[in-house]
Amino acid sequence: MPASQTVVAASNTQAASAVFVRRYFDRSELGYHSSAELPNSWRMVVLGSWQTRFADPAKNRMIRFDTEYNSRISTATALRQKVAALRGTRGLRVVGTSTVTTRSTKGQGLLTISTLVYTYRSGDTIRWVATRYVGQFGSKMAQIEIAVAGATSDSKLLGTVINRATESLQRAG
Repeated sequence: MPASQTVVAASNTQAASAVFVRRYFDRSELGYHSSAELPNSWRMVVLGSWQTRFADPAKNRMIRFDTEYNSRISTATALRQKVAALRGTRGLRVVGTSTVTTRSTKGQGLLTISTLVYTYRSGDTIRWVATRYVGQFGSKMAQIEIAVAGATSDSKLLGTVINRATESLQRAG
């Protein structure tokens, strides 16, 4: 296997694997502006300017990026606003929140990361979601929003996906 690929076996209920490769997105006439290590089988869907989703064609799970989120508020404020916006959501259960700092693995400096993990009811199923607000290069501002969602049985894999994406995310000017 090439050095740029990593296989991760992760699932709470069954053996599932994901091969992580560098994926490029946020394309303009100048080229790609963003990249991250993501599952190679997940399909890219452009949602709008600076907004991209990668969806697993085999299961109802995805990761979504907004790489120009809102650099006027802190990651912690963005997290609090998200919690407030979710009030009234059917079957909402906040699993946890946190704000941490860590280093980017791809030269984006010190990262400030505020994460909200929650579940909610969608029809007859319970969905697991992690939404993350990221400031790069030592900023505490919510420059980027990253979210993963899927079945609660996929939470371990989805946690791996959002962690790999966060630490490996690169943005070009």
